[in-house]
Amino acid sequence: MPLTKEREDQITRAILEAIATGLENGTIHNADSATIADFWEGKVDSIKTEEDLLSFLLELSQKWPVFANLYTVEKGKKSEANEQQVTQDVVALANKGKIDEAVDLAKTATGEQ
Repeated sequence: MPLTKEREDQITRAILEAIATGLENGTIHNADSATIADFWEGKVDSIKTEEDLLSFLLELSQKWPVFANLYTVEKGKKSEANEQQVTQDVVALANKGKIDEAVDLAKTATGEQ
């Protein structure tokens, strides 16, 4: 899914809030904040999709653990969205009478065989 300007702004705010919190509690130093900002600025133009965003947040959290919670939250949102899509697809298949396909999709999505 393409990343909207609104979503980019939301993530920027979350990153800035994490930086501010890190500065307040000492998990980020002033020099780190400039490095993090440069890192974000260097990557932001290449982040085009939610998948790109998750990859960026993973890399960010690996470099600066203060962002681990942000990564976890965003990854959870993505998983939830995927689950909702699978549920809709299973229901749509069932409504079309494609019960075997619906069951197969549900099993695949849940890791059952």
